[in-house]
Amino acid sequence: LPWTYVELDPKEAAKLGYEFYFSHGGCASAAYLAIVSLLKEKVGYPWTTLSDNMWRYGAGGAAGWGTLCGALNSAGMILGLAAGPADGNAMINELYEWYSSTELPTKDHEAYCKYPNQITTVPRSPLCHISVSVWSNKAGVSAGSEEKFDRCAKVSGDVAAKAVSMLNEYWARGGKL
Repeated sequence: LPWTYVELDPKEAAKLGYEFYFSHGGCASAAYLAIVSLLKEKVGYPWTTLSDNMWRYGAGGAAGWGTLCGALNSAGMILGLAAGPADGNAMINELYEWYSSTELPTKDHEAYCKYPNQITTVPRSPLCHISVSVWSNKAGVSAGSEEKFDRCAKVSGDVAAKAVSMLNEYWARGGKL
């Protein structure tokens, strides 16, 4: 570690994260595949050794338990692989702080999402059940609604884009925090 990394387009990662949410089993797979599919294409090995299905268990905060947001969980793994353990952990902390204090979902998905102009909320926590509950309560929808799934798809893309932006900045500084 760290594995080879090349600059990626955060907007492309955001859109892929949104799309993968629906096609590959939820938030953890979505954020993971949004980044790793690009790295498999642009870098190849060792990213090609990772299974596309390894994060399916992470949906809904790990098998639906509502623990750590799956998008954060899988993006954190990528930060660790691409920046190494020490810097990766520091970047994970930064990612969790960003998530917990940012209005989500961002408006970056308006051109292609199923439910544009959704309300945003500050999750105040990296935990799935808190993030979803805060948003669902403010939106007036159930946690099992199509609107909530669209929100989580957007958030998966937002997390992927943020992780990519962080790695782009990290490697632009020569692999230094």
